[in-house]
Amino acid sequence: MPGKPGRIRYEQPGAGTVIEKEFDIIILSEGIHPVEDAEQIAELCMLKVDGNGFLKNVKGGELMGIYLAGCVSGPKRIEEVHSESLAVARGILRQADDGGSL
Repeated sequence: MPGKPGRIRYEQPGAGTVIEKEFDIIILSEGIHPVEDAEQIAELCMLKVDGNGFLKNVKGGELMGIYLAGCVSGPKRIEEVHSESLAVARGILRQADDGGSL
């Protein structure tokens, strides 16, 4: 209810004890995880997979028309995703202007 603190009960990891606390604001968010078939995607697209299982572009990948944007390459803030997406769009347009195929 607005204006009242939220009460959360959770289990302390590793300790097995249940804790109950009040908070002014509670934000629930799903974690970002790599796709299950990252290894297969990497193999098909000549990419790499980092130590956390996220896709990683190889040097010159843009020359092959392979671009990564957003959280496919790891957790990012919204501002980072926006900036990266604009850079990818510019790269694709540059490739088209240079006579490349889309």
